[in-house]
Amino acid sequence: MSATLPPLGTAALDYAVKGFAVFPVTAGQKKPPLTEHGLLDATTDEKQIRQWWTRWPDANIAINCKMSRIVVVDVDIPGHEHKQDGRPTLAALEAELGKLPPTVEAVTGAGGKHLIFAAPAGVEFRGSLGPGLDLKSNGYIIVAPSTTEGPYRWVTPL
Repeated sequence: MSATLPPLGTAALDYAVKGFAVFPVTAGQKKPPLTEHGLLDATTDEKQIRQWWTRWPDANIAINCKMSRIVVVDVDIPGHEHKQDGRPTLAALEAELGKLPPTVEAVTGAGGKHLIFAAPAGVEFRGSLGPGLDLKSNGYIIVAPSTTEGPYRWVTPL
């Protein structure tokens, strides 16, 4: 019989079952990763995930974007962590190019949002789309039920 995992470990396993490669990050923070190679250690392997969250039961959950084949539009809001407001940048881009298609959305610990899309094969996205608006495809994101300045939570389910 397998040992009971803490809530964050159970959530990490749930992400892995859905095909998202996860790894632990210091509790209450976005970094540093707790493993030797950080996002490169991300996995969907149940045994490894159980070991990590047994060792670090309060560790935040990070998803490796590239290994999980996702691209994330990261919309910042001004506050302790960010100076720029990405909402006007996103609104301007959508006014010029059209609305983004419906997708999975999460509220970040700082109150911003992550819009998560399937990444097209062979395409890498990176960098800024403008003030307070970034693309992430070769890095990682923190996901619910992790907490930094506040809790991460899903607006629409992953």
